[in-house]
Amino acid sequence: MTTLYYSLCRALLRHKFLYNDVLIPIFGTLHPYGLKQILLKYQCLFPYVVDPSDGNLLRLEQSIQKAVSSGEHPSLAFTALEWLSFLDRRLSYLTTDALHNANYRFSLGEIAQVNGSHDRVVIAIRFPVLMTEMSADETDMLGAIDKPWYLVLTPYPESRQRTCELIVPESVLRSVRNPFAVGYHPRLPVFFEGYDMKRGIYLPRKPLGEDTNNLKRLYV
Repeated sequence: MTTLYYSLCRALLRHKFLYNDVLIPIFGTLHPYGLKQILLKYQCLFPYVVDPSDGNLLRLEQSIQKAVSSGEHPSLAFTALEWLSFLDRRLSYLTTDALHNANYRFSLGEIAQVNGSHDRVVIAIRFPVLMTEMSADETDMLGAIDKPWYLVLTPYPESRQRTCELIVPESVLRSVRNPFAVGYHPRLPVFFEGYDMKRGIYLPRKPLGEDTNNLKRLYV
């Protein structure tokens, strides 16, 4: 039975549609340094899963192989495939233009506020549409599932009792008239390489290989 599971998953992974119409359009829109944080937050996003034994990221096929070799059920891999199935349903009524040319109101590194709060947040990752399934108690946001969503860094609490990241729809964010640095946050170095005090914006990390010698960095 395990061999059958492995064969089915291997066939799915090699399907041309998954890579051309799912993997590339979706993950091509994510910030290169933010992807790992999303993976860790949601445990599994195709084509990677988090190994519960050591916390390392594994490609989906490696996860299946490891489960087969150890005699365990490849549950992480199938969880990832369930998420992929959800993406497949989402993509069935979304155009490529909606994924690649989303009309974002906020830029990476921009400082904003969440409606109903005076706390400032930093835009860390932009999603063209909602990428996760919604629970029944979140139906009030259904009108925003096909509009941009953002992962934002929230103020870092002294008590450290809550997460300092949120995924929110664009509709709940508003611009800040006089932005300034948000202070200490352990995730800032993951997404940004500095803060431009003149523009009031954090500077996103550049993809590996890009020339950053001429980039003026102002650190806080």
